[in-house]
Amino acid sequence: MRRTEAEGRKETVGVATTEATMKEDAEPGSIFGVHIEVGSQAEQNVPEGREVVFRLEQVSVAYDGMDAVRGVTMDVPANQITAIIGPSGCGKSTLIRTFNRMNDLIPSARVGGKVLYHGQDLYGPAVDPVQVRRRIGMVFQKPNPFPKSIFDNV
Repeated sequence: MRRTEAEGRKETVGVATTEATMKEDAEPGSIFGVHIEVGSQAEQNVPEGREVVFRLEQVSVAYDGMDAVRGVTMDVPANQITAIIGPSGCGKSTLIRTFNRMNDLIPSARVGGKVLYHGQDLYGPAVDPVQVRRRIGMVFQKPNPFPKSIFDNV
């Protein structure tokens, strides 16, 4: 792990150790300025022969052209607990929303990179986002209805 100018806190994101930099000029591999060291360390934490459920490759999310998540690469293995931990507002939920294309519902959101689910690119042109959301659920901390009627939400 490397230290940065800000000498931030050590944090854990998925299977990779991270360090908070909280810098305005976030570099690739960061969520709102929280640097994420991934790659070889993340790959070492996926046991040999273990299936990878999600693979993120250089995933970035921007709202109105402002990066919220930039250049995140990580694996989420099957049958293993993966925690995404960080300070409030650092982009944890934004990153998780890429797993089932919830960011598609926000007109100003743009997602880059690859999000693979069992090897299939969830953002590929032939992938139906509604089918993705039926297959990959999301549980919210507080009620968060979709922007439609109560009947349609149920």
